[in-house]
Amino acid sequence: MELLCPAGNIIAAYSAFKGGADAIYIGGKRFSARASAANFSDEEIKEIVFYAHSIGKKVYVTLNTLLFQDEFMEAVSFANYLYSINIDGLIIQDLGLANYLHKTIPGLPLNASTQMNVHNIKQAEALVSMGFKRIVLARESNIEFVKRVKALGVEVEVFGHGALCVSYSGNCLLSSFIGGRSGNRGRCAQPCRMRYDLLEDGKTLIQDKFAISTKDLMTIDNIPELINAGVDSLKIEGRLKSNEYIYSVSKAYRHAIDAVIEHKKNNLIDIDKEELKKIFNRQFTKGYIFDETPFNLLNMDSSSHIGEPIGKVIKAGKNRVSIQLSKTVHRLDGIRFNNKGQFGLTIEKMFVNKNPVEEAYKGQVIELAGIEKAEVLNNAEVIRSKDYLLNKRIEDELKEQLKVNIIGKFIAKMNKPITLEVSFNGHAEKVEGATPLEATGEGTTKLRVIEQLNKTGEFPYAFEDIDVDMDKCFIPISEINKLKKEALTKLQESFYVENKDLPKPYENLDVFRTQSSFNGYFVENVAQKESIKENYVSRVFANSKGQNKLENRVTKNENFGLQDTVVHFFIDKENNDNMLIASPYCNITNSYALDCYYEHGFDQCILSFELDKESIKSLILDYKNRHNSEPNLGIVMYGKIDMMIMRSCPVGSFYKNKAIHCNKCHIHNYELIDRTSEHYRLIGDSECNVRILNNLPLYLLDKQDELNELGIKSHYFIFTDEDKEKVADILNRYSNKTKFDDFEFTRGHFNDRPL
Repeated sequence: MELLCPAGNIIAAYSAFKGGADAIYIGGKRFSARASAANFSDEEIKEIVFYAHSIGKKVYVTLNTLLFQDEFMEAVSFANYLYSINIDGLIIQDLGLANYLHKTIPGLPLNASTQMNVHNIKQAEALVSMGFKRIVLARESNIEFVKRVKALGVEVEVFGHGALCVSYSGNCLLSSFIGGRSGNRGRCAQPCRMRYDLLEDGKTLIQDKFAISTKDLMTIDNIPELINAGVDSLKIEGRLKSNEYIYSVSKAYRHAIDAVIEHKKNNLIDIDKEELKKIFNRQFTKGYIFDETPFNLLNMDSSSHIGEPIGKVIKAGKNRVSIQLSKTVHRLDGIRFNNKGQFGLTIEKMFVNKNPVEEAYKGQVIELAGIEKAEVLNNAEVIRSKDYLLNKRIEDELKEQLKVNIIGKFIAKMNKPITLEVSFNGHAEKVEGATPLEATGEGTTKLRVIEQLNKTGEFPYAFEDIDVDMDKCFIPISEINKLKKEALTKLQESFYVENKDLPKPYENLDVFRTQSSFNGYFVENVAQKESIKENYVSRVFANSKGQNKLENRVTKNENFGLQDTVVHFFIDKENNDNMLIASPYCNITNSYALDCYYEHGFDQCILSFELDKESIKSLILDYKNRHNSEPNLGIVMYGKIDMMIMRSCPVGSFYKNKAIHCNKCHIHNYELIDRTSEHYRLIGDSECNVRILNNLPLYLLDKQDELNELGIKSHYFIFTDEDKEKVADILNRYSNKTKFDDFEFTRGHFNDRPL
């Protein structure tokens, strides 16, 4: 099983390899789902790929954001460059890009990003059919699903440690809609880590807490199960984390994996787990992969590193506090006073009995001075957020150069050139030198040759074994050094392989789709359905038995054989008599994504909520220019959009439920209230997933003429918590193309493109 670790910059990459990573995943300066990381320039990517391959490691590059039409060819150009420098895989979210690259660079290994939210076997089958080598499963998948996907003959990658998105990945719009920073485009502002109130029927259940902030994942105790399930790659989250964190986590999981592979006990596991807690944690969970309940994934008390308790404030006065210690503390440790203010500092000076000390011990009382508003800290728990000695030790270990073991063979025979052969990971290089000189006295010994060859300097190699076969002779040290440098240079350079294949032309498969012109209604209940006057141009879609089906946002259902079906994810159409429609949550943002969906049997595509009007124009124009036909598109005209869909449930977490399907969300009304007093309705589905609705409905009812001019003929309406009268009012406004004047609403991104 491959240990795959994150690297947000080049130093972090070296830290991951030093810790024991088999591979790293990195992002370029654009099109990366961690845009706020330093990331890598093109030259830095080339440098780290060369280095990694020379030590037997791998590099995967993330190009895992949604692409607008005007960005698409730049992303293609970047992918072409990555192929030329021989990366080990490209991690992709945008299906348009995946389809394009599979046709033009079939030799480039494609990995389906977790942003594709692969949770259903039909999704996995479709991705395999279009050429994906590896699938990164949704974090909500369990170990049995891992086995099912593995049986398809594709590599499976799962997350093993680090931060969890509370929303199914690729299905979060909260950051995009409230702040214009799209998580699907690498700019997530992490609104899930903010404070909220939770209301039940208007009554406050939770006040000013981190109601939807998840714990961190840790599977270090479950490595045997992951290996036995056939997991090909265990992924560590953390491209925004420190180098010390990346090194520490890599090292801990290296120990755990090696122990299983070598059939031995991991004697370091307790030490490693303690270090993992100290380096960063929000409390740990084994995650859904090992069937954690949806009510045990949230940490409502903290959204940041919780650290470790080290004492309590027993006295607080003007600018001074006294702390009774429960653990040893060192100067330069970082601490936090665990009250509502979450005030923290680095200990620059501390005193025991008025004497300055570098270290204080359990049971002692330390005094800290120079603390503003110290008087409010009395009785506060004290947390160590940074362990100075631990970080110092890691820092020192990272200064040591990483060396991998190679094999050498040195031959020195009189009257023949000296030869040195070095080999590593299937590569072997042989160099010749001068003829050895006749020895006067003892001559050059084998021990002297081995000693000199072992001084490999800046090369990332160390000789595990050197076979020396030599006559009695004299060899100048300079000649040994020359051979060594030449051999190691050739060995290292042998791993740098460029792909010279030119991309193939992209083939436009003209899958003709007749433009549909109808209104589609997504409803939650019978009353809403009754309020809609159905006719030949309208279709009502519901998550229930009937002619037209709106599949759950996240579902275990694998039968999509109804007459008309809207799905929220990518599958292959199986029955040509049925209409298959891609919902706006399929994240279709460019014309090449339309190609992909149409080629796999979809009849119509509803455009992504993240598209602005100009991007829609560009998408349609490019499609028309390439296909000489109009795409069959739909757009949502009205509705409270799902900001998130979550497996974790704040309601069940509050009530400390032990099992799923408590059905409280079907009996009561629940809302989250953010720090700006906006209300977000929570709705649970039949499979115990929770949707967070936007606080305001999307309203494009008065934009019909503009949309018709663009060529979008099918209009959709999402009804969630609207009553029968409200549904009738919306339909009346649509019929009259009513402009807003008495209606709170949002235009979404129609006028403003998200970052």
